[in-house]
Order: sequence, then C-alpha cells, then structure tokens
Amino acid sequence: MASFITPVLVGRSAELQQLEEALVAVQAEGGRCIRVSGEAGIGKSRLLAELRDRAVARNFAILVGRCFE
Repeated sequence: MASFITPVLVGRSAELQQLEEALVAVQAEGGRCIRVSGEAGIGKSRLLAELRDRAVARNFAILVGRCFE
C-alpha cells in the first residue's frame, strides 16, 4: 500500500512555527534534536514533509530513516 500525504497542512501553525524557528537556529548556531511524536493519523508525516520542503529550500542536506513495527 502506498503512502499518501495531503498537500494541505491543516491546524499545525504553532508546531510549524516552532520547527521553523529551529531551522533558523540551526543555520545560525548549529545542531538541534527535535522529537515529533503522537498517535497514528494526527499529521506527523505531513508536518515533517512541510519542514523537509522548507529545509530543502534553505539548502539543508536531508537524511531520511524509516523503521517498521
């Protein structure tokens, strides 16, 4: 079954703002570690896809890991 991520980000402006601030801090100061957690289906993948797009636009190198149950 293929993964589906909607192109519209809904209801995550506060979380996205925090992640955006982390990107700015990383560019200015160095590394950060951020944990994104929550129940299945609440939009973690979509939120991180938006963060990835913003990081790519700022020339960050993106590394992706996956785990299986």
